[in-house]
Amino acid sequence: MNDELADKNRDVSSLYSDLNNFVNSTKIGIIMVDNNLKIRRVTPMIERVMNVLTSDVGRSISDFKLSIDVPT
Repeated sequence: MNDELADKNRDVSSLYSDLNNFVNSTKIGIIMVDNNLKIRRVTPMIERVMNVLTSDVGRSISDFKLSIDVPT
């Protein structure tokens, strides 16, 4: 049982690392939000394009005046 759990933890850790590497290396601006529209993650490109920073993780997306037109 402990070996299975250790294997699963390694798998999850590897997937998280892959996702982290992808997000940090992509040239696409991405803001990931949860079901309550709170920011979970941002890519470096979105920090350059919009007024959203990594330190804003946990804040609601509605707290921001985005510099793009978003339909209601």
